[in-house]
Amino acid sequence: MAKHIEYTKTIEKVERLRSSTNGNPRWLVTFTDGATAKTQRDSSVGYSIDNRTNLGVPVLVKATPAGEIWGVEPVEP
Repeated sequence: MAKHIEYTKTIEKVERLRSSTNGNPRWLVTFTDGATAKTQRDSSVGYSIDNRTNLGVPVLVKATPAGEIWGVEPVEP
């Protein structure tokens, strides 16, 4: 069983969700192809995904088998 899933997509927008029970931010991420995914609870990606530098550019998304995002990094051209 894979420990995580990786795919390349372009982020269209991020919407703030309720914080985790520990007070950490969560986001609903919408990609340009219409797909959506939530950030993982209590993951550091909740603090970096809203920095807007990743909007509109291809990014490598790292997610759990359940589809929750735990990492995002720009794809080099």
